[in-house]
Order: sequence, then structure tokens, then C-alpha cells
Amino acid sequence: MEKEAMKKKFYEVTDAIEAVKKESAELRGKAKAVRDRLNPVKAELKGLNAEIAKVEEPRMIDLKMELAQLSRSLGSHPGPRPSAS
Repeated sequence: MEKEAMKKKFYEVTDAIEAVKKESAELRGKAKAVRDRLNPVKAELKGLNAEIAKVEEPRMIDLKMELAQLSRSLGSHPGPRPSAS
């Protein structure tokens, strides 16, 4: 394909892309509106997850490591939970 033909094709494809974007513009606007409503909720969730981590992380890491060690020692499944007597 010669350079002028490629240039013409380049602009045809560019125009086709713009046409598709124009067709989806209303949907993109609706999607943006939904994202804008979600952002405050995401920020709140992020804050709550940080608070959860502050409570859980210091203890959970050690507890999960202990549980993994016990699990390896007991095999694939420890069996039924002993009854509390």
C-alpha cells in the first residue's frame, strides 16, 4: 500500500473510531455517573478495610501461622471438633 493510500486509510479508520465513540457517548456518560456515585462508597469501604486491618493483622498473622503448623501436623483434615465438656 502506498503512503497516500495508507494516509487515506488512517483517516478512514480514525473517523470510524470517532463514530463508534459518538454512538456510545450516552452510555459512557451514564457509566461515569455511576462511577461518580460509587467513589464515595469505595472511599468509605477503603477506610473500613483499613480499620479492620488494624484490629486483625497484629493477631491474625500469628494465629494463621499457628493454625497452618497444626494443620500440617494433623494431616489434611483434623477431624471433627471435640465437644466442649
